[in-house]
Amino acid sequence: MKKRYDVCENVGTIDKKCPLQNGDFTIVKEFDLPTAIPPGGYELTCSVFSQDDDLVTCVKAEVSF
Repeated sequence: MKKRYDVCENVGTIDKKCPLQNGDFTIVKEFDLPTAIPPGGYELTCSVFSQDDDLVTCVKAEVSF
């Protein structure tokens, strides 16, 4: 599954304003997962790009259900 998400179009949901300031910050967002997720291990990759499509950062995580 792949999803593109524009932070500045949805910035109100993370209590920030665009343009985002340089520096470290944490975004915490809770959401319900579908109950139809098959049990097992999954790898999550989140890439963040600038307006010019330059890679800003990348986060990888492993989760198990």
